[in-house]
Amino acid sequence: METLNIAICEDMQSDAVALRRMIRESGVDSQVFTYESGEAFLAAFQPGFFQLILLDIYYDAPPGTAPADAITGVDVALKIRETDADVWLAFTTVSPDQAIAGYKAKADRYLTKPLDAGEVTALLHRAAKYWESVDDEITVTVDRKPRGIRPRDILYIEAHGKQSAIHTKDETVTTYTAINELEAMLSSPPFVRCHRSYIANMDYIQSAGRDFQMTNGDMVYIGRRGQWKMREIYRSYIARLAREELI
Repeated sequence: METLNIAICEDMQSDAVALRRMIRESGVDSQVFTYESGEAFLAAFQPGFFQLILLDIYYDAPPGTAPADAITGVDVALKIRETDADVWLAFTTVSPDQAIAGYKAKADRYLTKPLDAGEVTALLHRAAKYWESVDDEITVTVDRKPRGIRPRDILYIEAHGKQSAIHTKDETVTTYTAINELEAMLSSPPFVRCHRSYIANMDYIQSAGRDFQMTNGDMVYIGRRGQWKMREIYRSYIARLAREELI
């Protein structure tokens, strides 16, 4: 992907102008679309078109309506998530405490006002890097035919004798491609070989105890001798992601 389609949903013109300038000066190739209200954005929104949406958490009520009738950025984000689970959402907030309201909308980032150009630039570069690799695929053999699978869709892989079961967000794909070959195709992190018969995607681990529980509820086993090491690898990975959030 060469160009990011970015939406700014911001009712304060000065903040919208500042965001557009920061995006322009970031060096990231992008198309920017600006909307002055949540209602205007939702009227124009098309699932899959945007890669990054910047939302203020609170908007003023439209003229002639009560303040309580104002749509919030969280309302907009929840509507977006009904049809687009992949687009990056970033809330702009007056206070970090307001970010709590965005958790249920699965926001990817929070930017505190007054906006910092360094934080905005870092966000844009992370988004660009992510979307550049979003269409990457590994190729496996299924029913004697090549089949492409995006690594970001894989929750975990499980070996069954000479076959491997690739568990994705939407389906389980069975292939004769050996788990050792699959391990070589996948980057670490986020993928980790936690057992001779399992590879886990750490982005989809819900909890780490004796074994890994994945976000879909499945258990991925950790080799008995490697339990402490695997938990430390996972904790280090999560800590690194947390540090990147603060950049």
